Amino acid sequence: ARAARVVLGALLLLPQSIAPAATIKVAGGCKLPNAIAAANANAPRGGCPAGSGADTVELSGNVTLSKANNGDNGLPIITSNVTIDGGGFTIKRAAGAARFRILDVAAQGRLTLEAVRVVGGEVQANGGGIRSLGRVVLRNTTVTSNSSGNRGGGIYASGGELALINSTVSRNTARRGGGVAAYLTPDFYSVYPTLSITGSSIARNTATSRG
Repeated sequence: ARAARVVLGALLLLPQSIAPAATIKVAGGCKLPNAIAAANANAPRGGCPAGSGADTVELSGNVTLSKANNGDNGLPIITSNVTIDGGGFTIKRAAGAARFRILDVAAQGRLTLEAVRVVGGEVQANGGGIRSLGRVVLRNTTVTSNSSGNRGGGIYASGGELALINSTVSRNTARRGGGVAAYLTPDFYSVYPTLSITGSSIARNTATSRG
């Protein structure tokens, strides 16, 4: 019995395997809202397979959102580590649809947008295109023609990290911070979040208030 306990203890000390990341393709019966939900939950959703760890959601065409999915959001809130590989395609709010932003990232969420266009989000609150309390990286991505009744027509970030790499934020409108409104406050451990802009353009955005 003692030998068995020793062997069991040794096994418990072995490094635990990490689940491989999944790739979820948005095509056929797998729609983008369900793909994000599957990535968040590591479980199948709708016609989409389960996510696993840090997941990549691949677009196979433009995505038009006709209704809100969660409150003011067109898509489920990002609560895990998700990359959306857009392949140059667009995620947009349908013309004439009720107001909602396109993407929202929770404090624990990690979102990377690769070669995506985020278009047409509209809210009275913060962040017309993207609102984030977590970590967002835009790479080769365009955020355009979004609007907010408050801060951050294109992107609103509060805490966490925001990085723009070879990306464009243009033609967005808000009361304050037409293109990007970044309120970077220290977290509980006094580690300051960061804003970084590399090879990117924030231009032709409009703020309606100077106060």
